[in-house]
Amino acid sequence: MIHRAVLGSLERFFGVLIEHYAGDFPLWLSPVQVRILPVTDTQVCMTYYYEFQSSCLIIHINDRTLASVLQDLRLLTFHIKLCATQLEYCKEVINKLKGNGIRAEVCQGERLPKLIRNAEKQKIPLMAVVGPKEAETQTVTIRSRFSGEVGTIEIDDFISRIKSAIERRTSL
Repeated sequence: MIHRAVLGSLERFFGVLIEHYAGDFPLWLSPVQVRILPVTDTQVCMTYYYEFQSSCLIIHINDRTLASVLQDLRLLTFHIKLCATQLEYCKEVINKLKGNGIRAEVCQGERLPKLIRNAEKQKIPLMAVVGPKEAETQTVTIRSRFSGEVGTIEIDDFISRIKSAIERRTSL
């Protein structure tokens, strides 16, 4: 787009800005700065549930013992608690980020590699992966679109790093 006065209208200016960055905005300008990605999701828990339910229906065919059915039930209960813990921790992380003025969202419903790929395609600058280990230790594993995996850090340290990167208008 060639125009004499780039700042002639606000809309034209934003069009030029989006063209210049090709939608790949820096951290400070990105509409979504952080995307929280849970390792497990309720769909995974439901898969365990349906597998358990179908195995209970064929108990008579396979001649399974009550002990093996109870073991499957314990495993199902464990996975449901694990999913709930991770999703609660994701909500806690998102509230802390939004409370500090950082634009963030939780994305769930797919397997982790697909969530990461979608976030990279959508050009989200930072991804925070939350799994059982992170929920237990109150940390997040950070992936940057620019430099790959950054590492596992505490949430307060992550927030301070993002805020300083936004103030300096640099990447994490």
